[in-house]
Amino acid sequence: MEIRTLDNLQCPHKTFVALGTFDGLHLGHRAVIETACGQADLTPVVFSVVPPHQEERLLTKEDQEALLSQMGVEILVPAPLAQIGHLSPEEFVQTILWQTLHAAHVVCGFNFRFGNGAAGDTALLQKLCRQQGIDVTVVPPVTADGQPVSSSRIRQAIREGDIALANALSGHSYGFRAPVLQGQHLGRELGFPTINQALPKELVLPKNGVYAVRVTVANKTYFGVCNLGRHPTVGALSAPLAETYLIDFEGDLYGQTVRLEPIAFLRAEETFDSLHALQQAIAHNVEQTRDILQGVCYETV
Repeated sequence: MEIRTLDNLQCPHKTFVALGTFDGLHLGHRAVIETACGQADLTPVVFSVVPPHQEERLLTKEDQEALLSQMGVEILVPAPLAQIGHLSPEEFVQTILWQTLHAAHVVCGFNFRFGNGAAGDTALLQKLCRQQGIDVTVVPPVTADGQPVSSSRIRQAIREGDIALANALSGHSYGFRAPVLQGQHLGRELGFPTINQALPKELVLPKNGVYAVRVTVANKTYFGVCNLGRHPTVGALSAPLAETYLIDFEGDLYGQTVRLEPIAFLRAEETFDSLHALQQAIAHNVEQTRDILQGVCYETV
């Protein structure tokens, strides 16, 4: 997949353009993008509007690009609103869609807005595109439990620790990749050696607490128990950290980059009276994780 800027946007072939603010690639976004990838004779393009003050991301840029590539997108155009927001709806269709992207077909969600002051809606998009001979498909809302799937709904689920709901609405697993850092080695002393990872600053984060997690190490999947937070029992940290015990894993991962995916919230982060009490709590969380993941195979990815 190619990534083009607005300064390097000219497309040599007829395209099928997905329009939107694809900040999470959730089920609603995927319905739009998959429509653009479904016609073999047109180049599938994602034109993703980037707001000037973007909320915490649901996906890292690395994961976003990987998912789009897997879906069959050939060109991704991250378009800062500051660079296109001054265009009228007519100018957007004429200069961006027609002259630059050579769009033969565009697709968007039911609530897509465009042009200066968000003056254009889907009805105006259809009218203006019809004048240029461009077909338009408007995708209706995708719902779950009677409510539209939205990025804000997924952010709320993640912040509340409801990872299962967030994943169901997203259509993919929430998580991130990060290098393994040197820690205090306290986990090893407790009988539960852990890996430490800094949390991506741009990503929306679950509430502090202990989670059952899936960890991918060198194309091998393990399960574990992760404390996401500031570790109050052993000296509160200035910034939240992911500290994970990998079940049935032996080895040294310092310096390696591994993927962490929370699966289920186990308990709130708490301060224990002693390290022995902390050790007992971790042992209980390990058994909880084994029960949750009973029958799940350790598969390569």
